[in-house]
Amino acid sequence: MKGLLKFIGTLGLLYGVSSGMAARAQETGAREDTTQVRTIPLWGHVKDGFTYTALHGTFVTLMREDSTVVDTMHVQCFNPGTPQEDTYYKFDVPARRARYIIKAEHPDYYPEYVDCAVRYVARNPYVDARHHEMRRRPYASFADRSLGEVVVKATKIRVAYRGDTVVYNADAFNLSEGAMLNELVRQLPGAELKPNGEIYVNGRKVDYLTLNGTDFFKGDNRKMLDNLPAFTVQQVKVYDKTTDRSEFLGYDTEKKAYVMDVSLKREYNTGYMANVAAGGGTDSRYAGRAFGLRYSDRSRVTLFGGMNNTNVYNDRPGENGEWPEESLTNGEFVTRQTGGEFFWQNKAKGIENSLTANAEWSDRDVNRKSATEAYLPQGNRYTRSSSLQDVDYMGVNANNWLTWKTKDHLLTVHSYVGYDRTDTHGYARDAAFDADPSAVGGIDEVLDSAFLLPSSGSARMRWLNRSSTRSLFEEWKYNVGHDMMWDAKLPWGDNLQLRFTGSLSRTENDRFEHYLLDYASSRSEADRRNRYDRGRRRNYYYQPSAEYTFNFPNDWHFLTYYIYKQDYRSDSSPRYRLDSLAGWEVGAARHLGELPSARELSAALDVPNSYYRHDLSRVHTLGLRTFYSRRTEDKYVWFNFHLPFTQSKEDMRYRREEIDAGLQRRVFRVQPDFTYLVYWFGGTRYFRTFMVNADMALGTPDLVNRLSVRDASDPLHVRVGNPYLQNSWRYNFRTGFLHRSPEKKWFTQVNVNAWLGVNDVAQGVSYNSETGVYTYRPQNVDGNRGVNGSLAFQKEGMAEYWNVGANLNYDFHRSVDLSSVEGMTESVLSKVHNHETKACLSTGYQRGSLTLNVGCDATYRHADGSRADFNTVDAFDFRYGLLGEYTMPWKIHLSTRLNMYSRRGYDEAAMNTDYLIWNASLSRSFLKDRLMVKVEGVDLLRQMRSVYMDVNVQGKTETYYNIVKGYYMLTLGWKLTRNPKKRE
Repeated sequence: MKGLLKFIGTLGLLYGVSSGMAARAQETGAREDTTQVRTIPLWGHVKDGFTYTALHGTFVTLMREDSTVVDTMHVQCFNPGTPQEDTYYKFDVPARRARYIIKAEHPDYYPEYVDCAVRYVARNPYVDARHHEMRRRPYASFADRSLGEVVVKATKIRVAYRGDTVVYNADAFNLSEGAMLNELVRQLPGAELKPNGEIYVNGRKVDYLTLNGTDFFKGDNRKMLDNLPAFTVQQVKVYDKTTDRSEFLGYDTEKKAYVMDVSLKREYNTGYMANVAAGGGTDSRYAGRAFGLRYSDRSRVTLFGGMNNTNVYNDRPGENGEWPEESLTNGEFVTRQTGGEFFWQNKAKGIENSLTANAEWSDRDVNRKSATEAYLPQGNRYTRSSSLQDVDYMGVNANNWLTWKTKDHLLTVHSYVGYDRTDTHGYARDAAFDADPSAVGGIDEVLDSAFLLPSSGSARMRWLNRSSTRSLFEEWKYNVGHDMMWDAKLPWGDNLQLRFTGSLSRTENDRFEHYLLDYASSRSEADRRNRYDRGRRRNYYYQPSAEYTFNFPNDWHFLTYYIYKQDYRSDSSPRYRLDSLAGWEVGAARHLGELPSARELSAALDVPNSYYRHDLSRVHTLGLRTFYSRRTEDKYVWFNFHLPFTQSKEDMRYRREEIDAGLQRRVFRVQPDFTYLVYWFGGTRYFRTFMVNADMALGTPDLVNRLSVRDASDPLHVRVGNPYLQNSWRYNFRTGFLHRSPEKKWFTQVNVNAWLGVNDVAQGVSYNSETGVYTYRPQNVDGNRGVNGSLAFQKEGMAEYWNVGANLNYDFHRSVDLSSVEGMTESVLSKVHNHETKACLSTGYQRGSLTLNVGCDATYRHADGSRADFNTVDAFDFRYGLLGEYTMPWKIHLSTRLNMYSRRGYDEAAMNTDYLIWNASLSRSFLKDRLMVKVEGVDLLRQMRSVYMDVNVQGKTETYYNIVKGYYMLTLGWKLTRNPKKRE
């Protein structure tokens, strides 16, 4: 508690200092006004009146009403080379009522005059003039201009640095025919593409993936990554983008977004484009996709569709040929999807609308096997498990984003609707042992022996319990939501925001199980259950809010806001033991999924394990925030301190067997956070960033966990409540530094994160050594903490054609939990320390159409515990391999990737493996690059594996999944482009 008070006191001091600085600066400005005239900046923007793009080289003259000249300048450029590129001017004018005439001149355009009135200053930090929309002179006036003969020798540079922007030249990367954007992104130096579409560049997550500066299927990167052909891309830019709201307000009210923007080649910016591909292969593999795009300067229509059974989301390895196991789609995956997008904006970009719709059908067959060792006092316990699942999924969703912007108002509206349905058929086997059964063999051999032999049948096979389950699970859900936000610039310089957010959802599911459980002990009877669980959930929430920002001329801002949120949830979960009815026992002539009459069903209710729950929470938040944002020629500084005060009231009604409880909880939270961010701009010499952030959060346990409830619906895993459960705290700290040299084409980056948990909620475990039953009870513990750090280095253009990169990552977390064996007088505090160190090194050579990349990485995992009988874990994973791309004679493109994966130090012998993964393809284009023919082989040596290991305070688990094995495929593709005819 003392630490908490110190932390709040320190942050409060920071808040006072920052507010005091703003106030003193304001007072200083007031004193200076008595001796000199206060000035404010007058901003203006110059654009081409037809394309609305930046117009360099414009000369601007500021004049009074009588046309006398006040000042002149040439326009400057903000965000050069990005879709947000803006040519602007800025004059300092007296902070008083006045009228000005502003003239913009360009040799290729008619002069453009704009009237600007400074009507009301107050706390306005600036004045905005109306945009200059320049009209181009007739083409003939400069048609006779000619250029002398110029010989250009082009060198394809892969990466360039422009201030805080990293620019990748798409044409400088050697890609196979028919490659999509995902293959290009995977080859970008420093980039990492996750299986869910998340993109990381130099260890930092990309917030948005955009197309020509606009959102494309916002929030779903996979749509663009998997469907946009790489041959259409000119550049990929990664930079910190001012958010739309900050751009409207004229200052950074929120942290910049880290954006990856894909710029299309000029010929694909306007016109039509279609790309179709279909392939068939060995082992009945197939893949097909179609993509169509109609694009203009202010609109876009996109249609796409595809189907395959090749685990398509992971069809390409990374930059150096690596195919990390965490990116594999476990199981065998068949998918079909279709969707579209319509995007439109008006000429002035003041109105913008984006509508997207998607539909997906998939079928996944998953075979999962696991070996678990549970850390318990008086000896560990072992479990072997195997399961088969057939999962059918169908989902549709639609989203619409509308933005309306004027000089003083910004309205954004987001509406969405979605529907999902899942059907799952499964079969599982599990067995628990009091001794390690690895000597018998692998997981399948151990389970076969356990289900064939009695527990006393073998000295090596003393199982405690064994169970098998056949299951059927059906679920459907829908949700609708709406988010509307309105921002206004007030005449006296402040800002007002009003916002309303709400959603409604409903979920229904039915689960059927035939469950068979045997105990080794003769004192425990076999358990045979025919179960039916019915779940129904309804949820809604709505959240209105208001925010007011005081803006000061010295770049300080003070903000206050109020938020009210009401959240309601209703859960109905009746459970039935159909085996209690005559003729419905397990093994009777009843199909899985069959139900008795309503009267019989009500008689089979499993009263002790059924429950009904209703929750209503009301949360009031009053927040105070001060922030500072300033950009100069060589420096950008952003400081933010946030102090929210939250009062919540939670009401829960809970019914279960003899319990009919109404609980109420009131919680007051103070959760401050601060961020300091600075950029240094050194032109071509350097670009540097430094960031530090800290925050704290209060966690409250689920109210039902504070009831004396016992849930034994799973007889091997019983859960009970804890009336003495307390709240918990989490403290976080983050810092990072980056240095980039555009001139020498290298960068280095360091990041450090740390966290501390106080009074965390852990699942205490009690184990029955006779039956193998686990009983879980939530309890508060102290001591959870962690730290991780990363160091990255990248160098382009070494010895002209070479590049090199290196990464070092370290992660440590300490887990604390409680465990006991029935009969012990108290639980034992168990602590596990997990260390993971990963080092990566890659080097590449590219010259002409030849690309060679060599990479290796090694991961070392070490885990030790506080208990004397803890088995220390020392495991190594390492990879080394080669990627090659080369265009051979007759324009045949060869692509090959060869990698060796090795593991050492695992308890399960099957995990200590070496396997070589080889992928290769040959492709060629015909008919002026319209027709593409490609032959590829995936996992040619058929050695791919999908295995994982997880170590925590409760135990260690090694898991295996089935995946798609190697195959060959022949693919034919056709692309079509049509561009509007140029005017003569």
